[in-house]
Amino acid sequence: MKGYEQVRSKLQKLPEALAQAGKDGLHEVGQKIFDQAKATVPIDTGTLKGSGRMDESGSNTKIKITIGFYTDYAAYVHEIMYYKHPHGKAKYLEDPFNSVISNIESIIASKMKGVL
Repeated sequence: MKGYEQVRSKLQKLPEALAQAGKDGLHEVGQKIFDQAKATVPIDTGTLKGSGRMDESGSNTKIKITIGFYTDYAAYVHEIMYYKHPHGKAKYLEDPFNSVISNIESIIASKMKGVL
């Protein structure tokens, strides 16, 4: 049968390729959240913004993305809504998460469709 070996080879590689596509999609989601958070984090001295990190851990089947800002006062700045920051705003991490997370399925599906 013509093309059988190509199809068979592609099907054998499919589980690994789909797992990688899912990982790539999750990375893209995390990066979008992190980029938006960095754009809206309040800036006074720049220490808070500079403490921001996005870390990935796990394997192809269990991926964990952690996004955070790591200063002693990051949580206070994030939660105090009444303070008007000259640059940035409170909820600098929660708001980007909420705006991007609703698209998580379509972003990951798009990566997976590219494999198929």
